[in-house]
Amino acid sequence: MDLAPYFVNTTPRRWQSEFLERFTQKAPEMASKPLEGFLLYATPGAGKTVAMFSAAQWLRSAGLIEWAVFVVPAAPLCDQVAREAKRLFKMDLRSGVEGADSQFHGEVVTIQSLRNRNDSSVTRRRGNVLLCVDEFHHPSNNNSWGEDVERSLGGCRFKLFCTGTPFRSDRSELKFVNYKDLGDGEIELIPDYSYAYRDALADSNGKPSQERVVRTAQFHLYDASPDDPIEWACDGKKYAHTLSDNLAAEYEEEHSSNFSNFIKRLRSVRFDAATEPKFKLARNMLRDAVEHLDRIRQVHGHAGGLVVCKRSEERRCRE
Repeated sequence: MDLAPYFVNTTPRRWQSEFLERFTQKAPEMASKPLEGFLLYATPGAGKTVAMFSAAQWLRSAGLIEWAVFVVPAAPLCDQVAREAKRLFKMDLRSGVEGADSQFHGEVVTIQSLRNRNDSSVTRRRGNVLLCVDEFHHPSNNNSWGEDVERSLGGCRFKLFCTGTPFRSDRSELKFVNYKDLGDGEIELIPDYSYAYRDALADSNGKPSQERVVRTAQFHLYDASPDDPIEWACDGKKYAHTLSDNLAAEYEEEHSSNFSNFIKRLRSVRFDAATEPKFKLARNMLRDAVEHLDRIRQVHGHAGGLVVCKRSEERRCRE
């Protein structure tokens, strides 16, 4: 099956063509099973937006949908997505503008706006709608965003969920996707199509910079030592462990009831303690990163660093 024509004004990357082929294969299953969605995991910068549009284009051309709803995590992205849909795929998406539905092929909305949305746009089209949620790791079974997606757009016949971060730090599950039970309270999210960083790096090797999917990056594992562990309290009890300690094996005998929930909570609190700036592990990690950056700058004077924060009390940017 030649899927290249569905990438209207853009040349698909190899992985995007493979994704669309996999999506077309699963489409009949999604159409017959309302709780079944398609999960695309692609490393940041790989081109998930083009992949999303290609799926909508194929469904439209096949006469399987009458409308598409693209859900994005923030308002500034709405116009950006609508412009890209128009430029690359000649697809008119409503984004903050008035007009009859007949003028558009779909719409771009924020996940926050779903709280006040009903499902009428889906029911009047008999479910012939594509729901596409970008950054799908945000809504979960344990927060209102997940409930809003299910209530307002759960009736869409086709569901495409995209993420470059296929996990949540609170380990709560996501709706409409599949998991594998690993035992000891651990589960693994199973994408329907995966394009990881290592795949993008392999596709980039030996190519000019403008043709690379991603740049080369180094990832350093950082953990506390047994002699200087992470310390935290949970349910009135104090704990001290490294990030790599197996908490399930450590406390299996102590909590026979609700063991899975206990371990999930314990891991979540341990992660919070490890990344809390006032605790020593985060401070030590930042100190060592600065020292490493200083060494790199002796060779590459313009090298820079990025600190990613879970939350910030100040909105001002500082060097």
